Amino acid sequence: MKRLKEVYRCVVCGGDMHIIKFDKEDRKVYYRCIKCGYEETLTFEEAGVDDEDYGFFILKEDGTLIWECPDSGLTTENVDGNTDFEHYYDIDNLCPDCCE
Repeated sequence: MKRLKEVYRCVVCGGDMHIIKFDKEDRKVYYRCIKCGYEETLTFEEAGVDDEDYGFFILKEDGTLIWECPDSGLTTENVDGNTDFEHYYDIDNLCPDCCE
């Protein structure tokens, strides 16, 4: 399994850029700034898909993603390229199975 970079800073306003779509076929990760709405697309390499140091989303060998709780390490849901990731960044819904 490989960890996927889950957030970085917006070049426009400095806000947090979060994953909105993961496209295995095109090998791209789509991000949107939660502050200003700016969108950017990165290749897997640019997004750090092969970097073991990034947390939260884990890319499994079959191409699916799982969400891993940053505190407990428990996985809460299997997700795929059509999943809307935005609700994962709402602190109230971050990890509903183990961190409430």
